[in-house]
Amino acid sequence: MPGVDGAVKLNNKVIAPKSKTTETELTVSEFKLPIEEKVVDEPIVEEIVENPIVEEVENAIETPFEEVAEVESEISEVVEIEPQIVDKQPKIIETIEVFDIKKEFDKATMVIKKAYDKVFSKSQGFKPEFGETVGDMILYLSAKLKTINASGDFDKVFGLVNYTIPQKYSNNYIPLAIKLAVWCKSKGVLDICDELLFELSSVYIKSAKNTGVTISEEDIQKAFFLEINEVFNK
Repeated sequence: MPGVDGAVKLNNKVIAPKSKTTETELTVSEFKLPIEEKVVDEPIVEEIVENPIVEEVENAIETPFEEVAEVESEISEVVEIEPQIVDKQPKIIETIEVFDIKKEFDKATMVIKKAYDKVFSKSQGFKPEFGETVGDMILYLSAKLKTINASGDFDKVFGLVNYTIPQKYSNNYIPLAIKLAVWCKSKGVLDICDELLFELSSVYIKSAKNTGVTISEEDIQKAFFLEINEVFNK
């Protein structure tokens, strides 16, 4: 086909004609290329400089373990610094226990109220009334605490700081509460004697302790000798 130099166009593809082979085939030997001589660089010999630090390390490595351990222990003895112990524990501040005197006294009051509710309230117009018995018990305890110089806190609670306690309370006085409790016990209607005596002595002990006065068991025996006899001898 004209316009195509020795090529055949088929299906829009161009197929190049095969090149002609010369009649004379050349042997492989005829195409040998000259061999280039390789240049081998001579090895560079570095000059080793003796290093005293390196020698020490090497010598240390060769040193037996036992000797190294001895050296380490000697060094540790020289440079060891005792650690400072820092006390991080919170400081404990001693506190003095303060008893609620009013709450303690209310326990004795409840014992008396039990007697009035179960026994004396059944008698119309019974004397002494409940309030009078409680007031008498307050004056009685104040006078008893004054004998040991321990009535300060008790008197503050009940407003007796500037009040003059009647003299009878300092003359072997038995309070109305004890007398009523003993009467109930003697009639076999209610036995609150031990409970009342315990609560009264408890108020006495704790009120004294609030003012710095310590009460022993022997002190209680002396302070409540008459009341104890009243309760257990009738």
